[in-house]
Amino acid sequence: MVNFAPPPAMPPRMIPNSSGMDRTLAFHLSQLADKNTSRSIDELCKSSWSLLALLNNAQNVTLLTSELLVAPGLWRRTAGQEPALSLCSRMIRVFVAATGHRRRPDTQQPVGSRPGPVLSLPHFVAAVVLGLSERTTRHPRPDDSPPSRCKDLMALTGILLALHDASEESFALQRTSWVQNLQSRTVHYANWCLRQPDLEPTQWQPAVAMALTFGLSTLGPYAEGIDQDALLPIASRAMMGSQGLDGGSILGAIDPGVARQGSIFSWPSSSPSFVELQIFQKRDLITNLGPLAKMLGESIKRCRTTDALVPVLDDLLALSQSVHDHWRRNKLSTMEISSEEAHLTTDTLKTTWPVLWNFLRRVLYGTISVLQEVVARCIIHPQQRAHQLWGPMVATKTLHILRNLFFIASQKGVNAFESYQFVQMAALDTIALHPAACVDFLTVTKRIYQSMATDPLDLSMDLFYLQTAEHLPLYLTPDACNTLIVVPATPYLNPVGPISQRMTELFEAAHAAVLSVISCPANQALTADLVQFYIERLFAEFSAAPRHISPRQFRLAFKTMIQILSPPFPLSATHSELAEILMEMVRMRVPDAGAGDVVYHHDAPAEAPLSNQSTYVLAMIDALPFLLPMIVEEWLTITAVCVNEIMDARLREVVKQRFCDLMTNGEMDPQRATIALAWWGGKGGSWAVLAGTGPLLAHRHMMSGAIVDDKNDSTPAHL
Repeated sequence: MVNFAPPPAMPPRMIPNSSGMDRTLAFHLSQLADKNTSRSIDELCKSSWSLLALLNNAQNVTLLTSELLVAPGLWRRTAGQEPALSLCSRMIRVFVAATGHRRRPDTQQPVGSRPGPVLSLPHFVAAVVLGLSERTTRHPRPDDSPPSRCKDLMALTGILLALHDASEESFALQRTSWVQNLQSRTVHYANWCLRQPDLEPTQWQPAVAMALTFGLSTLGPYAEGIDQDALLPIASRAMMGSQGLDGGSILGAIDPGVARQGSIFSWPSSSPSFVELQIFQKRDLITNLGPLAKMLGESIKRCRTTDALVPVLDDLLALSQSVHDHWRRNKLSTMEISSEEAHLTTDTLKTTWPVLWNFLRRVLYGTISVLQEVVARCIIHPQQRAHQLWGPMVATKTLHILRNLFFIASQKGVNAFESYQFVQMAALDTIALHPAACVDFLTVTKRIYQSMATDPLDLSMDLFYLQTAEHLPLYLTPDACNTLIVVPATPYLNPVGPISQRMTELFEAAHAAVLSVISCPANQALTADLVQFYIERLFAEFSAAPRHISPRQFRLAFKTMIQILSPPFPLSATHSELAEILMEMVRMRVPDAGAGDVVYHHDAPAEAPLSNQSTYVLAMIDALPFLLPMIVEEWLTITAVCVNEIMDARLREVVKQRFCDLMTNGEMDPQRATIALAWWGGKGGSWAVLAGTGPLLAHRHMMSGAIVDDKNDSTPAHL
């Protein structure tokens, strides 16, 4: 039996290899056995992989492997001791390097070696495995503890990683019996470690998760044998625990290094907190956060019971809340991220800020990757999706996670990736099946909306709230819609202050949320009360300076209102006059509206320039297909009059073209189209619109609904 803990003065017995190599190996073994050695861990690991790569005697490889995994100079040293997780990572790299060298025997040999028979790759692997063989469960040893078996797993993982690549040689190796035996043994060791209830959770459990993160793809078909139910909680703790993201605590550690002078923030690259962030990101579990999240997602997909998903979802929720809280306590959270160029020093903008933002994006992507699989499991089982407890629980917690991380997701299209959209829409679809859960979520997340928020983080929370609430009016009572959607949206219908990307997004979200309430057929009484309030806010915002609404958005909102007040919406039966009142409100503003060109940063540069006056007339044209048939002809005439009141000839031509498009592109239904065609061709409509002449324009100053004596009117010919 090999001596696993020799005294420092008597290194283990070696099999002669060469005089120079024997002395090197003897010295190295004595250093490994000495917990007071002066050699650093880095030096010991480099020497270990070099010897493993060059030894030509299988028994010496077995001996070195055995000693390496229990060496006091590595695992129980007096000074400079590293955490077990870091040492496990080093062990993987040692065996990756040594095995990789064995695959390329033509590599230059160091001084001291001599030509001789080269230990083949299969024999080298067999010698390494023999160094682990006495730790099998069939022949337990006194040191057959979970940490000891975890070290064995690191060695096997390193070998498999070195054997696995995209080369033809690697594909051939995967079909050999000895590689398949190695894969099977690795799965056996991994399951043994995963199933140990006393495996230390802060170092050894993350080490096992790290080894499987690296090596799962190298196991081939044997990967199906991994105990996913045992892996799931360990992988979750590895990703979100103290050796992983650690609740985003690094965000709080950054704050002392951030200096603020007025609206300018400085976080220099020389700051200790920036160095700390760089060290944090070099952790093995952080560097491989994507693969770790992918492995966790696979465990979620393959675990036998969905009850095991609840702790994972709770871990994700706790992580997101911790990240949010740490960011709120950071000075940088008081800066509007969309205008970072105006608030950061040059060094911060070019050096430290990109590193921080890259870390935040990785946190978001990793979280969403795992959350996607949780939500997918919920959707795959319709009974659970509709279950009165499971469905709303998963959906509510998912939305809370998205809300906590929305300060990341809402920046520069970060949330445009497919997984995020899937998670968000699936959670909304699921919670919509449970109206009580909708009310509870909106009630819990609703801020006291007496006025607009001023803190950038609160603004992002309000934006998430309004964008979420927009999808839920169909599942809420009218009172709930008013309390939970209309009231919170009201301060943002006419935002005050300078125009910014965030305020424009909030303005659009507020209008979308209110329009979704108004569009809901069940909110007929509420809509009747909101029409005047909303349209006044719409006109006030469009005529304000500066404005957050573009001509296109104004036209869309006005057309939506007219559509809601017209058949087949039920409100048209009880308040048939409202649509015409709104048309009259627009018509009255045409003569006195400004004629200057509108400049709005959200409009595409290719769009034709518009004035307030021409925008009002275009809004009237857009609304014509939705008016009651009995008043369509009257409003065609009134609109034609308004077209000719546009003072700018260039803008007038743009509006005329839109009128012609309306008459020809099929926007009107057959009944209204018949009326419009008769008006256009037989009653002088074409003359009125295109030439600005004809009997229809004789009554341009009369209000809609006036009685006109048209017995002397003549019908002009077609243009």
